[in-house]
Amino acid sequence: MTNKTVQSVRGFVDILPEDVWKWRFIETTAREVFQLYGFEEIRTPVLEKTDLFSRSVGEATDIVGKEMYTFTDRSGDSLSLRPEGTVAVARAYLEHGFAKNRPESSFYYLAPMFRHERPQHGRLRQFHQIGAELFGIPGPEADAEVIALQADLLSRLGLKDFSLVLNSLGCRVCQPQYHQRLVNFLEPLAPQLCPDCRRRIQSNPLRVLDCKEAECQSLLRSQSVPRISESLCLVCQDHFSELQAILKTLELEFILDPFLVRGLDYYTRTAFEIYPGRAGGRSRTDAISAGGRYDELISELGGPSLPAVGFALGIERIILQLPELPPPATKPALALLAVGSSARRLIQKLARELKANGFPARADLKGGSLKAQFHRADRGGAELVIIIGEDEIKDQTVMVRDLKKSEQEKVPAKDIVSYLSNRLK
Repeated sequence: MTNKTVQSVRGFVDILPEDVWKWRFIETTAREVFQLYGFEEIRTPVLEKTDLFSRSVGEATDIVGKEMYTFTDRSGDSLSLRPEGTVAVARAYLEHGFAKNRPESSFYYLAPMFRHERPQHGRLRQFHQIGAELFGIPGPEADAEVIALQADLLSRLGLKDFSLVLNSLGCRVCQPQYHQRLVNFLEPLAPQLCPDCRRRIQSNPLRVLDCKEAECQSLLRSQSVPRISESLCLVCQDHFSELQAILKTLELEFILDPFLVRGLDYYTRTAFEIYPGRAGGRSRTDAISAGGRYDELISELGGPSLPAVGFALGIERIILQLPELPPPATKPALALLAVGSSARRLIQKLARELKANGFPARADLKGGSLKAQFHRADRGGAELVIIIGEDEIKDQTVMVRDLKKSEQEKVPAKDIVSYLSNRLK
């Protein structure tokens, strides 16, 4: 029987050491920006009860209907891997008393999400998001705040050229009227739409506008599709108009798109997406960040009626857009080599002392000839090699060799920390 190499699960990828620094750069920058805006970090479980998502995201959505990783555990409970972050944070906000004791709260998270989609460039089955949720403030000022936060974060990451696209989805007062107008418009077009869109006409007509199929998009954009802006109630009109005015004051450019909707049922009023570059020829699958307002979610989860707005940004997609950046500078690696068993014990002791003083020191643990140890040190990227042998033990010194310059000198063992501090500062 042939032993086959075990491979990773399709759509789940390893983040290798040569790429991890990019993730750290994004995560560190995000935390700095969130701190400036007064958001607190929250970490929710990877597993949630399936009902949490089916109640809030919507039974008719692709996420709940097609994409969630759902299973029954040994207790008979239906559990799902978290497909998105907003609902999990809302559940925590409600469960831990924030809705009652501190309704005006703002949280952020950096976390993996899971959806059973067709893997493609920038879209995986385990993907990672940076998200933020601002609870308790009903006005457009909160919408503008989270949009400005995203713009500042993207700028700090080096993504200067991006497009903000806006729409209003209305509220529970004006949405039903628009939904019926949209259904009446779409039904005659049903034979020309994809199977998913034909199904959505009755179950979730807004999602037809968001279809990823080029044929559907082309058909809809060639028709006089009813626009939700024509059905907004006065309160929603005022909210959306004031948001635009605030964004202009903040000098944040935006594009209005009546076809922009969100794929989750809980969104109301403001919806937005951010695309790399200028958004003229964008594809729906190109968005690097998206979000909006969801004023009914907390009450739908059994809590009081409290407004909220948030967004999620895809880390994998941001990495694809990052400008070419050099890896962060690091201190030269130090390799400690030994000749003889006594020296081998000493290099481990010295390596620990150097690490305690902030030097990345690695004692050669394999041993063998000095030539072999030099080869491993060079292959491992060491710039300086510290050698201890019988002569060095006798006169309490160490030999320091510069592999690049092929120079070496003896240094008193007791002075090695100060010597390296002066040399590497």
